[in-house]
Amino acid sequence: MDVHVFDAHIAALVLHQRSAPIDARERLLEIVTPWSVIPDRAVLATCHRVEVYLAGAAAEGAGDLASDLGRQGFGDPLMRFHGREAVTHVFEVTSGLDSAVQGESQIRGQVRAMLAGAPRSLDPLLRRLLERALGLGRSLRGASALASVTRSVGSLAVEEVARLLSEPERAAVLVVGAGETGALAVRALSRRVKTVVVANRDRGRADALARSVGAETIGLADIETSLTRIDAIISAADTRGTLLTDSLLAPRLARGPLALVDVAVPRSVNSAARELPGLIYRSVDDLQGACALSAGEIERIRAACAHEADRFMREASERGAARTIKDVRMHADGLRLRQLDRALRRLGHLSPRDRRVVETLSARVMNSLLHEPTVMLKKQPERGEHARALFGMGREQS
Repeated sequence: MDVHVFDAHIAALVLHQRSAPIDARERLLEIVTPWSVIPDRAVLATCHRVEVYLAGAAAEGAGDLASDLGRQGFGDPLMRFHGREAVTHVFEVTSGLDSAVQGESQIRGQVRAMLAGAPRSLDPLLRRLLERALGLGRSLRGASALASVTRSVGSLAVEEVARLLSEPERAAVLVVGAGETGALAVRALSRRVKTVVVANRDRGRADALARSVGAETIGLADIETSLTRIDAIISAADTRGTLLTDSLLAPRLARGPLALVDVAVPRSVNSAARELPGLIYRSVDDLQGACALSAGEIERIRAACAHEADRFMREASERGAARTIKDVRMHADGLRLRQLDRALRRLGHLSPRDRRVVETLSARVMNSLLHEPTVMLKKQPERGEHARALFGMGREQS
């Protein structure tokens, strides 16, 4: 089905690991983070992407916004999607198809967290889009090969640490952050290294995670003193900034090499620390993902996302048509009542019965004139903006 409805009402601006290094993604994240409180925008930031979803007037201005970001150095790697293409992209992202580990499920939690943190005034069209994406991701995972994908960024970090350590089965590894990525890393590490230590701002959350796998916990303030017994670090800290500094790591590095895999974006290790002698540093861009899905399975999931995007666009158009029909009728009825009032003031000699006849006649004329436009809009909801222009009305608000 070829759906061109509402193309100007949904857009996405995307900076992905495939086209932009982590430095660029960090810079863009700093710019767009304040946008997350604006009702017609939603910001999704993960290890591998920074995406801004736009609705209404903001979507129509996506080109200007992209040009402005281009002038700030994001031009070539910044991808832009509109209308059905944008909706399909959001569905594929939420299903895990656009992740470094294709098909991973962690992205749904990240989209869910973004939606939960959005303002209550979030554009209704954006909210419906994100809710539909989450529902589709859940149903696809239950009815496709996505259920078999167990790898994640956390597991990639664990694999890298195991590769860097000469004797992982005798090593002690510190995991900073007990969020979803950190938790996945802790669980995977518990089967591969001798000791796992969890540090998190919320100590209770760290304790609960540690108990489930037999790990230890420390507070963030205890990291420096605990480093003396640590052989490697996985940082998945959601701190939106530096946590592991050169001054904190230098004393430990004086004792010998240390492997550090930093999957946080922005990176939690400052630039000076990353250059310290003896630190074997890896960012999320250094981790190599893999796909556990066949080409046929991927194509089937993409087809399901495209089909759902068509359905979403059609429903949005029909909802817009219903709103347009309602608004046109209210607009026309307002004109009718004003003209009727003027006429009846000049026809003061009419009896109450005759006045009702004139009122009924005016309503019937209006309904007759609106009948064909109403039928047309129900059949062709994409013509709603033309109808509004024809009747001299303002643009629809989704």
